Amino acid sequence: MRSISIIFLLAVALLASSINSFFDSMKKQQDQYQDKNLSNEIRESLVKKLKISNEANLTKKDKETIDSLNKNSNASLNKAVPWISKNMMSGIDEKQLQPIIDSMTHKTVADEKVDTIFYFFSTSQSEYALYNFVNKVSKLESINKKLKYYGVVQGMLQESELEKLYKPFEFNESLGEKTIIKMHPIMYKDLNLKKVPAYLFSKCSIGEFKYKDCDNKFLVRGDITLEKALEIVSSEDKSYLDYLHLLEKGDY
Repeated sequence: MRSISIIFLLAVALLASSINSFFDSMKKQQDQYQDKNLSNEIRESLVKKLKISNEANLTKKDKETIDSLNKNSNASLNKAVPWISKNMMSGIDEKQLQPIIDSMTHKTVADEKVDTIFYFFSTSQSEYALYNFVNKVSKLESINKKLKYYGVVQGMLQESELEKLYKPFEFNESLGEKTIIKMHPIMYKDLNLKKVPAYLFSKCSIGEFKYKDCDNKFLVRGDITLEKALEIVSSEDKSYLDYLHLLEKGDY
């Protein structure tokens, strides 16, 4: 509770409407921050200047504050963080301050990129092809709750085709609810993918899916299992080994 309170107070202080004055003062004094007495004087001055009476006032000033903050450079912000950590909020390190920094620089949760696995398939494959992929890949959530995964087809699917694809999920409704099929010809064209099945290992936004924002890592072609695909990519990138070991051992 103490850490949460301290971080909230820091957020309140930093997100005050007079944030420009904070950075102006910091720039002028940055070479003198090592002087403890002067640091204390600056700290006391800023705390008094930036104080906000309550959360409601902060909310009212939020837009004004963010607009003001955007006029300040990231370089200034980066210089501010260690000084605040050392002199204003003793015991709080830069890692604990990161969520606040991200919010002030408009780096939202939606900007975070997470492991994403795509399975390219067609309705000419077994009706269990998609089910088997989802059944396995969903197990990986036990070690990475942020993992995202999709089935991808090249063109539009008829209603009868969708019914066929979802039929294997009828005895596992929760798994069916997590299954997302993307109809995405642009991905096929971009990857020069003419035959399926295939797996794409990527890093995509944790927010709304936008293929253009994904960082594609590995494309594995062929009618192989997810385990085999993970074996191939983990030989190049060890970060995928935990996924592979989990499926191989059935440790989930």
